[in-house]
Amino acid sequence: MRRYGRLKRLGMLILAAVMIFAGLRRLRAQTDAEPHGRTIHPHALGFNPATHRLYCVDQDDDRVLIVDKDGTRSSVAVGKQPNAIAIDPAVNRIYVVNAGSGNVSVMDGATDRVVATVATDTRPYAIGIDTALHRAYVTNTFSDKVTVLEGAANSAQQKPVGSKDFVETDAKRRRAFFISYEDPALTMLDADGKIHREDLGLSHPWGLAIDQQRGIVYVTEIGRDTLIAYHEENGKTEKVPTGSMPDAVVVDEAANKVYVANYAADSVTVIDGVTMKPVATVAVGHLPQALGIDATRHFVFIANTHSNSVAVMDGATNRVLATIPAGNNPYAVAVDSESGDAYVANYGSHPVTKLDLFSLH
Repeated sequence: MRRYGRLKRLGMLILAAVMIFAGLRRLRAQTDAEPHGRTIHPHALGFNPATHRLYCVDQDDDRVLIVDKDGTRSSVAVGKQPNAIAIDPAVNRIYVVNAGSGNVSVMDGATDRVVATVATDTRPYAIGIDTALHRAYVTNTFSDKVTVLEGAANSAQQKPVGSKDFVETDAKRRRAFFISYEDPALTMLDADGKIHREDLGLSHPWGLAIDQQRGIVYVTEIGRDTLIAYHEENGKTEKVPTGSMPDAVVVDEAANKVYVANYAADSVTVIDGVTMKPVATVAVGHLPQALGIDATRHFVFIANTHSNSVAVMDGATNRVLATIPAGNNPYAVAVDSESGDAYVANYGSHPVTKLDLFSLH
């Protein structure tokens, strides 16, 4: 609910915020009587490529749901109100941010047991993993500190990066990047702990993705209907027009294409990573909120939050191949590019749904 609370305070987007917030309140009133768990974070679930298991947070029951590659389901108790997940496949560790407990549960991917609990600062929210350094970065909602967790020792220190909402890492260059909805800057924390703020004049940045192959950081601006491309090596920025209220962004590095979900336009903007120009606008479902990429098949998965469905788009043709039913209010997507399996996390129903992709084969 945090991003809705913040959005309500943004003057130029007050009407849209009220609409979103009111819709979720109605949804919650309808579903609270049902036995289910909830998720509301773009990183609420993820695949472990080392084991091909899916992990999904269950906020209501303070646990993580696990789906094995053969479909077997189990769960593990973690801290209170788990919010987000990050996975380091090289060391087979799963990190779970517990917003209500103020800590991170560290799970062993071989046994799926919690092997450590590491304190953060107040109300941790988002997490990113540098898989080269085996280091996790955790943002804290009510703090100006970011918790840096060293995976080898499960030790943590606080860095004065600021109150941040989202984090992504560039493991190739040993950097973590942060945005905040109300901060015009892109903030970087390097491997040596140095903090750098690049004031890009961002107007309510919302989504963040990194092309590690080319060293480009992508940020969506819902205030200007724009995607910003920031080049790490020389600080050059490029602005690409999108649809109305761009929220999520994902990169297909192999194809050098960038996809932006336009929340208020019910569409996806396809951008050529070479020319930095839009090449297509594809209609999808109502209020798309999250994106996932199958880097092997070059399929793009779009979670249509208020259509209770996921659109699957062929990146080669920019056409929607199928629109597949999901749970109520799908909010996050995870794809196993090796097997082709895809899942969504839902806000208003049972927390995880496996997508039926039979029609795509």
